[in-house]
Amino acid sequence: MEDQLLSDQYRDGDPIFYSFLDLELPLEEKERSYIDTLMQKYGVDYAYQGEYDAAALMRDYQRMESFALSPSEDPDHPYILLYCDPDYYQLTAEQLQEAETQKLDWQQLWPQLQEIREDYHLVHFRGWDEPLSEAQRLQLMALCEEKEIDASFEGEPPRNEMGADKPVIYLYHVTPLDFTLKLGQEPTLSYPVYDQGWTGRVSGDQLILQGRDYPYLYYEAMIPDRFDQNEGFVVAREDTISFLEEKLALLGLNYQESADFITYWLPILSQFPYNKIQFPSAVYADLMPMDCDPQPDTIIRVYMVSEGLEEPIEIEPQVLTPAPERKGFTLVEWGGSRRNPN
Repeated sequence: MEDQLLSDQYRDGDPIFYSFLDLELPLEEKERSYIDTLMQKYGVDYAYQGEYDAAALMRDYQRMESFALSPSEDPDHPYILLYCDPDYYQLTAEQLQEAETQKLDWQQLWPQLQEIREDYHLVHFRGWDEPLSEAQRLQLMALCEEKEIDASFEGEPPRNEMGADKPVIYLYHVTPLDFTLKLGQEPTLSYPVYDQGWTGRVSGDQLILQGRDYPYLYYEAMIPDRFDQNEGFVVAREDTISFLEEKLALLGLNYQESADFITYWLPILSQFPYNKIQFPSAVYADLMPMDCDPQPDTIIRVYMVSEGLEEPIEIEPQVLTPAPERKGFTLVEWGGSRRNPN
């Protein structure tokens, strides 16, 4: 990490300024002494949050990178250094003049910053000598989720986006009913073909689109990873079927829907001795809204996020809300995403 600081100090000839935040640790005397020693070793320009003139900083430096400290269990390296990489900022000439005239502080200036890189809020976590433990990973991800910042760990692909794998949508109505259904974003795959939406007829439990019968509407998509990783369930491979049968029934899937779900996900979940499983269905509904005409009387959306584990871990159990009773025109969806371990 120190080599990274040194090599990046004047990347492409542009001077870089390092700002140290107190997101994880209050920067008291011993923390500041640690930072001071490290920064002075390499002659890096730096300051602590709120201790610099933001407008002057943006005039003199082409890039600023923000850092924070987190406790480490390693006695030789008492902290883990967290940093935003890259953390690019840009002000227009008018914004800079206004900032200088009004003597805006950093908190006032922040909303005016223009992002010039899409990965501006991508935070990479790096350890010193040892990989981060699962507890540390969860702690750091909780920090990022609190700040609504996308994050990944060293050696892992960015987790700011993930695949929504095989969401399927069932529609039910006792008598034939014409419908139009649109998703909040364009799917990457679909069947039947999604052409600015699906239009067809539901009759009982069958969907009729363009003269053909379908059991459900299928799609896949890429979605932002905004799922809380601090709660869920750790399930052993041999307990997967009974666990899913119990939870899916509580969440509102009937026998056929549960069978469809389990036969798709069981081979994937069985690849590891354990799986961390959570059902952030409400979050997914916000990420992938639906517009169905006519509006269903009952909507049940079940979404699972899973991650394979070699060993069990401790995690806060997720409290699941039972599904509503099915009445009238009913829409049911299930799907999921998979986090792959290193």
